[in-house]
Amino acid sequence: MVTPLAAGSLFVQTNPKFRYLIGLEISRIYSTLGLYDMHLNPLSLIRWKMDASMTPEFLIKHITKAVHDFMETHHISSKDILGMGIGAVGPLDHKKGIIVDPELFPAPSWENVPICQMIAEQLHIPVKLDNGANTALIGEHWALRTKNIQHALYVHVGANIRSAVMSGGQILRGAVDTEGAIGQMIIQTNGPRLGDTGNYGALEAFVSVASLVERYVLK
Repeated sequence: MVTPLAAGSLFVQTNPKFRYLIGLEISRIYSTLGLYDMHLNPLSLIRWKMDASMTPEFLIKHITKAVHDFMETHHISSKDILGMGIGAVGPLDHKKGIIVDPELFPAPSWENVPICQMIAEQLHIPVKLDNGANTALIGEHWALRTKNIQHALYVHVGANIRSAVMSGGQILRGAVDTEGAIGQMIIQTNGPRLGDTGNYGALEAFVSVASLVERYVLK
């Protein structure tokens, strides 16, 4: 789309309906699927509770049906969709598109799930995976794009403490590409340990939701 701005000049704007994108968030409590135009305006959204019945296969059945409903509602086909991006609880292998071993999922069978391959086989679109902290930071960076922010730290305090770091407008992954590293930073020598896992005296043992619940139960 090209719109005249003034004599001798042009303002160029992308056509938001040229193609479409699908975003999927997989968390411990809810998973959310959305259809977006090229300007990332949300067109359709749906959410499912991640209860004990929500195995990977069951969730993918829901996703497949929802995407087909989205396409029917907006009169588009799979050829109009550039792809799907997934933000999920880790640990995961984003290069291979595998959710490796997420903690505290109510449903079984979430270990070593090739989520990208499974969805791509159903929908015939490209699918990419990254951890939820990275995708959240990318989303914040997009929302604040007019401010030209180049360096940022994102921290999410929930069942554990997840983080993402951006420098020069790019996500920094580190040697092992894990979103939970900040939670295992030792802030007190010989301090408490959370649930007999991780480091003694780690940040997660003091301020995560699980640590607060543990202290409340002990009282």
